[in-house]
Amino acid sequence: MLASVIGAVLAILQPDGRTTSLANTMDLARLVDLAAERLRVSVEYDPGAVKGSVTLRLAGPVDDAGLWEVVNRQLATRGLTTIVLPGADAYSVVQVQAAAGLARIEWEYDASADLSPSEVRASGLRADLRPGFVTIAFRPRPTALVSELIEVGRQIASKPGGQVTALGSSNTLIISDFSARVDQIIAALVRVDQQAEPVVTESVPLKFVSPLQASALAMQMRLKREAAGALTLRGEVIPAPGGRNVMILAPVSDVAGWRDILGSIDQLEPVIRRTYPMTSHSSAEAASLIDLTIRQDPNEEPDPRFRVVTDLLTESLIITATASQHAQIEGILARLADIPASERRQMRSIPVKHRPAADVLSIVDALIDAGAVSLEPNTEGQQASADDRAGITRNPGGLESADAQSPNRGQPDAARAESRPARRSETSDLSLTLDSGTSTILAIGPPRILDQVEALIAALDVRQRQVELQVLLVSLSESQTRALGAEIRGEVGLGEIDLKLASLFGLSSAAGDAVPGLGSAAGLSGLVLSPGEFSVLLRALETVNQGRSLSMPRVIVASSQLATIDAVLQQPFSSINAGDTVSTTSFGGTQDAGTQVTLAPQVSSADHIILEYSISLSAFVGESPAEGLPPPRQQNRLQSIVTIPDGSTIAIGGIELNTESRAVSQIPFFGDLPLVGELLKNRSRTEGRQRFYAFIRPTILRADDFSDLKYLSRQSADDAGVDDEPVLVPRVIR
Repeated sequence: MLASVIGAVLAILQPDGRTTSLANTMDLARLVDLAAERLRVSVEYDPGAVKGSVTLRLAGPVDDAGLWEVVNRQLATRGLTTIVLPGADAYSVVQVQAAAGLARIEWEYDASADLSPSEVRASGLRADLRPGFVTIAFRPRPTALVSELIEVGRQIASKPGGQVTALGSSNTLIISDFSARVDQIIAALVRVDQQAEPVVTESVPLKFVSPLQASALAMQMRLKREAAGALTLRGEVIPAPGGRNVMILAPVSDVAGWRDILGSIDQLEPVIRRTYPMTSHSSAEAASLIDLTIRQDPNEEPDPRFRVVTDLLTESLIITATASQHAQIEGILARLADIPASERRQMRSIPVKHRPAADVLSIVDALIDAGAVSLEPNTEGQQASADDRAGITRNPGGLESADAQSPNRGQPDAARAESRPARRSETSDLSLTLDSGTSTILAIGPPRILDQVEALIAALDVRQRQVELQVLLVSLSESQTRALGAEIRGEVGLGEIDLKLASLFGLSSAAGDAVPGLGSAAGLSGLVLSPGEFSVLLRALETVNQGRSLSMPRVIVASSQLATIDAVLQQPFSSINAGDTVSTTSFGGTQDAGTQVTLAPQVSSADHIILEYSISLSAFVGESPAEGLPPPRQQNRLQSIVTIPDGSTIAIGGIELNTESRAVSQIPFFGDLPLVGELLKNRSRTEGRQRFYAFIRPTILRADDFSDLKYLSRQSADDAGVDDEPVLVPRVIR
């Protein structure tokens, strides 16, 4: 059975050795292996990528070239192909998308030599077996238009995988694609290259339009002509460096078409200077409106010759512009003159009393952008556009210049307000300016719109409620230490030898040869002494510590503002620099310890307080471990966001730390003996407990006349024994 299956799958070599019969169904990897063996070439591939079975319906046996074509065709249907890597002596199977970046350049085609690809193709591993995917270099004739050839090649190249690119700035194309498709691309490029005309460069002077404008408009007009059905105009127009010329780069037959386009573009109207007296409006305001309308029109390129000069002495405008622009200016001035006196623009000074003026102005700007203010209708009687409502002006390049694209975007509101110019609308001519020195917003515009702006500012200028925050920080510490130990000294005589033994743990100080002293250590001490024979010292000590630390800072802060309370002790430490002969001691810095509280309350509409807090309590817990090092420090910190009812005290967190340690010092072996061992050891036991709690009580100050704030201040002054109110003493003035 196995032999029959193998016989059905494997290819059968014909006796003549020139053709191969293939089974109807076989593995793709087996087909590749068979071709490599039959054609006597090396093929490298990843078994994980070359997998699956293929179904072949062939009319009969195939020769070597046909067998290689079958292999590449089956690989291509699975997104694979064969290439030759640079310097390799074997074919490699890779993904089609990666083939262009891996394959070596097989051969070069020079169109100027009139040689066919087969005549200049270098032999590969086998001259008659090209890789399934090849990369070649195509050198067109010097007169060819490379950009046009690239466009033709890209239209024919297979997708994905096929590429036609220029080699740097040289006149050479790199073509990567399937072998059969490369031949088709070359044939098409040769046909186009043979029909190409010489490309010439011609300089055309301009009289009215700038070279940048002319080149851009010329390229746009070429596209419009093609869309209208005209023949494609080859080449391009670019600005010449310096002067007022443009350069035409095109075949000889297309130069005349480019000249016609440039001639139709370079027809700018001559400019005329006129004087416009101002009767109903100020010359500065009219000049600003005209400049915004004419110079910054987003539909037209800015004319560098357009100029508006304000004559403050005669209250007139001296304008240099074209005839069509003068017609627009006359329409603007006529519209301004027709405005009734009651509707003419006014200026109002609107003070901001309770909030930062920059914040209020920023909100008003946003409301105007959203359409909260009904601006004046435009000249066609329609509602103002979104740009008009937002007060957006346009720069010569056609880009919006509102707050969203301001260079100060992301800065604080105050910085943005001070650096931002006055907001204007082209239809309502509304202007808002901030005077940060007097906390006043200056508004210029029609009275009806100014009434709306003033109402908005009045609604926003509401005093922010303040919050009194009382914080109670409690730190509790408990510790208990017990120590019990004994020391023994004795003498034993062995004939003429005196043997002295002692078990010492540092509980006593030597007072004689064999007599221990009680020393100055605390605790219960007992001494049993037989002079000349032995002495026994007993010591017992128990230490109990209980500590309590309270810290109760209080702060008053406005809603949505940040309050910080710091009570920090700075412990300096030194830095020692040791050299070969001398060492120097310098200031190394400080280590901070104390209480640090950061609070940011926000009063909600339900009179709850949303509080963002960060509380840190740290303290030094010992001596410096070494000279030049800061002392050890323990820090407890709580940080979160909570919602607290007004006037309620809540515990926002707690930290508890329990420690326990036991230590035993004893004489080896003898200390483990029952009863007797207790006299030969020293015991100590330490237990500790530390707790840290934080309590916060917020109180909203509601009095409009600040009477509650005055009461709290007076109460604190009385507690401190401070009289902060001035005493008026009458005096006689002669």
